[in-house]
Amino acid sequence: MNAPPTNASAPPIGWGRLLAITCAFIAPATSLFLTFGPVYRLAGPDVVLAYALGGAVSVLMMLCYAEVGSVHPEAGGDYALAARTLGPRAGAVVGAAFVFKGMALPALLCLGAAAYVHVAVPGLPMLATAAGLLALVLVLAPLDLRTSSGVVLGLVGLELLVLVVFAAVAGSAVPTAPVVVPPARGVGWLGVMGAVGPVLYAMNGPQACLYFSEEVVGSGRQLGRTILGVSVLTVAIQVGGAALGTLALASMGPLSHGAVPLMALPTHAGWTRTALAWLPVGIGAALFDAALTTTMGYGRIYRALARDHLWPAPLNDWLAAGGRVAPYLLLGVGNGGLLLVARLRDLVALLGALVMLVYVAVAIAALVSRLGRRGIPFRMPAWPLPPLLALGVLGILVRFLPSRQLVALLGVLVLGAAWGYPRPE
Repeated sequence: MNAPPTNASAPPIGWGRLLAITCAFIAPATSLFLTFGPVYRLAGPDVVLAYALGGAVSVLMMLCYAEVGSVHPEAGGDYALAARTLGPRAGAVVGAAFVFKGMALPALLCLGAAAYVHVAVPGLPMLATAAGLLALVLVLAPLDLRTSSGVVLGLVGLELLVLVVFAAVAGSAVPTAPVVVPPARGVGWLGVMGAVGPVLYAMNGPQACLYFSEEVVGSGRQLGRTILGVSVLTVAIQVGGAALGTLALASMGPLSHGAVPLMALPTHAGWTRTALAWLPVGIGAALFDAALTTTMGYGRIYRALARDHLWPAPLNDWLAAGGRVAPYLLLGVGNGGLLLVARLRDLVALLGALVMLVYVAVAIAALVSRLGRRGIPFRMPAWPLPPLLALGVLGILVRFLPSRQLVALLGVLVLGAAWGYPRPE
């Protein structure tokens, strides 16, 4: 069952633009900068192991997304996969998770962008800068996909430049002699498993191809291949970057100094003040790009929820009548309020937990989807091992979540179950 397009009047885009939008959605290089500090504080010197384990789970999950998404290429993305495969109640649980993620993720990315801009221009107030970036995102996101993706394409090029510069700086700082990294709080398997949640958040996003799939001309098989290819590229960038950064920072003593440890590398390499100002601006621009593409994607998800009449009736009617702008107004209210009360570290941890919840639903969908079905455009290799392995690891990871995150996940489950409860006609 494929729903009608959420943007039927918009001209379709090609696969090149879809690939650029998806890469911007993930922002693999800048996500590494954003999450490396919190991951190290949990995993200590085993930070690379945490990234490798998170990468393995991510690839297993993207195999699930690629197969089920090739059957249901809808703008609802993860929600649509759960709803079409597991039923409306499961879809409602995932939909509730996406409502919370949509109200937090653009704010998180704008806060991250503002933090990097503040490094370059200390006089700029961080909260006001984040609010200004969020306002700009909300202006650009409702534009037709060809126009907004033009902005995305330019900023993706800037992120690639940041990635090249980071690799060069980190590579030059890697010590030639072995260096023992001092132990940090939370080392051992407990710390590593606790750190995988933020890593999953950093690597999450190749499935964003689905959010724009109704506006792309192509086959389900091509969509599945794109999801898997972007996933492998993302994992390679982040695991490789984490390893390179860890080796480079080892020559500077404990990694836990500073909120963003990787930013110490250019200073150690002797960069000039001008060059030091340029790098955080580039990272901030890439995070802004991620905030823009995330908001574009979640606007389509919110409209897909309204299309399935999952919001309360007044919101369904308003979102249906409000055209392109309505879902972004809703996102703006939620994210604007969150900017006033949120802490960056808490948001990263909570979003990582929500990613686990969504992954469980999609992995189950990948197991159920093949039952009695023929003609699947993209078939994952070694089915059913990838979804079974992913579920096993996710079950272990949930065991290591802090109690506050477990309570939050339980709240989302209860809300989603109530939300999906059959309503009287």
